[in-house]
This record gives sequence, structure tokens and C-alpha cells, in this order.
Amino acid sequence: MKDENKQAYRFTEKTLMKGPSLEAAANAKYTGDAVRGVVLFAATTQRTIEAAVTVLKDRGKYVPSPDVIHRRLREACTEDLVEAFTPCLMEVFAQAKRKRLFRSPKRVAIDIHVKPFYGEAEGTVRSRAKQGTTRFWAYISLDILQEGCRFTLAALPLTDKCMAADLVEALLRYALRWIRVCVVLLDRFFYRADVIRAVEGLGLDWLMAARKSKRMRRRAEQARRMGRPCFRYTMNPGKMNETCFHVFTVPSEKGGCHYFASSREARILGHWARVYRLRWGIETGYRVKKGFTVRTAVRNLHVRLYLFLVSVLLHDVWELVGRVGGVSAGLFRDRLVRLLLSGLPMVVEAFPEAPG
Repeated sequence: MKDENKQAYRFTEKTLMKGPSLEAAANAKYTGDAVRGVVLFAATTQRTIEAAVTVLKDRGKYVPSPDVIHRRLREACTEDLVEAFTPCLMEVFAQAKRKRLFRSPKRVAIDIHVKPFYGEAEGTVRSRAKQGTTRFWAYISLDILQEGCRFTLAALPLTDKCMAADLVEALLRYALRWIRVCVVLLDRFFYRADVIRAVEGLGLDWLMAARKSKRMRRRAEQARRMGRPCFRYTMNPGKMNETCFHVFTVPSEKGGCHYFASSREARILGHWARVYRLRWGIETGYRVKKGFTVRTAVRNLHVRLYLFLVSVLLHDVWELVGRVGGVSAGLFRDRLVRLLLSGLPMVVEAFPEAPG
């Protein structure tokens, strides 16, 4: 198990080094590895950059100040950050392919992940009040929903809700480079005509929870009286963005019905409902990602996106190396921390002398 821990650490270091460069001028006091080391330590211990620097200095490590780290992160984000992280994700996917995890068609889920923000900042979106705020940092992610292969293939920031369809299409096009998709499971947030058209434009089947309306309830009641739990429904009838799809209902345990929208007619309703429940695996994935998240209050969208993508990569490495070996996310994280502090080159060996 010790060798597997070192393998995971070195694999993490290798993938992050393929991401955005954190180097400065040739005569800079701190290298990009030093900055990455602090970020990785902050992520695995769920600290802020400031707290991580304090802990590492207390342990005799020679590390840059928080101001240096934040400046390097901002400077690394001048171009398309997601594209800059693509080589990191490619490294993870290549390793997964070598383990034959991507052979069969996959169910994928597209979800929205929001983090509350208290104040005004460029890049946040407004939504319903939650946890005392109406401003949020939002990300759209695409995940594989197969046991033993729950990777986050990609994540993009959502800065404008009108861009949702474009982001969904971009995520799916990216996923199709790596896997065959059998069905796309969408969050209720994406119950929109432009999103549905974007998915169907790629020739993919989709399934999502439908938003109820009086007209939909009336159609569902008519279908039930005729013994047809699945019926054809038209969104925005008579308008430019008119869209048609199938709707079916499944009885709820608390009474009433759950409404689902799909590109295909549901013949075995219980099966489709169980398929959609697989989306709950994403919630587990988000809880794991929180264990690899740097705490921050910065207002810079790109710095936040960098830190979010680091948590995505660490989660994928755990899925690939740790979870397959039967190691929990918490134990995997703790072992990475110990390796960081025990002298691996990302932080310690590159800066052996202690501060004066």
C-alpha cells in the first residue's frame, strides 16, 4: 500500500505539472513547483492558502508567501484556463484507458454545482436565496456514472445562465473524444429548449426531471385515463424554440407522481426511474471533491476555477488509484499529506533550507 501511495502522489504531481505554468521570471525566488506544492497541501488539508503557508513555515518548509501564490495563480489564468488544464485530464483519461475503464458505452450526468458568495464579484450568477445570499459561483460538470469509473470528465464555469446550452454542448463534445455515450442524465436546471436541442443535435439520448406545469399535469391526467403513462409533449408550442419530447410519470412514495422528460419513449418506467437515480452518485462525488478543496474568499473567477479544477483532478486520481485499491477518500488524502510533509520534491526537497 505504501508504494501505491507514492504512485498516487507522483501521478498527481505529474498531472498537475502538465497544467498551467506557475513559473515566473528566470531569477524568481520561488519555482512553480513551490507554488503547486502549497496549493496541493491546502487542497488536501482543506485550508486556505494563507493557513497552508503558515503551517508549512511552522514545520520548517521554505515556501512562498500567500501574495506570491495568488499572483502566480492570476498570471497563469490569462488564457483559457480549462484548455490549459486539458493535458492534466488527458493524463488521467489515458491512465484510465490503459485500465480498460472506457471500453463500453457510458451513462453520463451533467450537473450544476454552486458555491455561495457573500458580496458582488464578476463571474458570479444570481439565483434563489440560499444560505443567506443570492450570489453564487457556479460550475457545470460532466461525470461518468459507472461503479468503479466515476470520473469527472470536464467542468466549466457558468457566468451567465443564457450560456448553459453552449456549455452543455462543449462538455458533451469533449466527452465524445474519450468515450461512447449511451444516455445523458441532466439536472432539472437544464429543462430548457435550447439545452435539449444542443443534446439532440449531437445525436444523443437524454433523460431529466421535468418541471411541472398546469398543461403538463392536464396532459398527464389525460394519458393516465387512456392507460398511457408516457405521452408526447411540446415545450413552447408555436414559438421559434418549440421542442417536442416524451414525458412519463412514476408514482411517488409520498403520493403524487414524479415527472420525467426524455428523448425516447419509456416502455419500462421503473427502469428509467432507476437509471435517473444514478445521478445521486454525483452528490457523493461533490462531497469527495470538498475534501480536496482549497478554502478561499478571493473574488477572481479564474483563481477560483483553478482551485476547483485542482479538486476535480485530485478526485479523479483517487477514483483511479485510491478507490480501486479499496482506500477511502479521507485515508487517501491523509496519506498524500504525509507524503508531502515527509520530503517529496514538490515542496520539501526543492527547498531544503529552513527560513531564518
